[in-house]
Amino acid sequence: MIIQHAFIKGNCLIDAILLKMSGIGVIQSRFISHILLLILSIKGKINFLQLERHGSYSERSYRSNFSKEFDWLDFNSKFVSDQCSDELIIGFDPSFISKSGKCTLGLVIFIQDAAADMKKV
Repeated sequence: MIIQHAFIKGNCLIDAILLKMSGIGVIQSRFISHILLLILSIKGKINFLQLERHGSYSERSYRSNFSKEFDWLDFNSKFVSDQCSDELIIGFDPSFISKSGKCTLGLVIFIQDAAADMKKV
């Protein structure tokens, strides 16, 4: 089946990258490989309860393994250097910046202009 083939290839790719990283134990390596594929396969909100429902660990195991440190920057850099060409583009999504309310940039100027227009009428 095509889906199983994709998961097998993904698992082999993740395991190959984890083997190149230093300081990663067998248990943590197995967990990281499991969690990356699990997150890709879950539709909707992802939390520890959802991970327990769809995965093979308990909620407590997910919580304790997420509390351990893991060098995601090293993992991502090894992944990019192994799998990508020399031409790369970096994207940045600033969707976490507040865009409405009191924190909106330039809102004071707009309110002052609107108040001045109201006085003219």
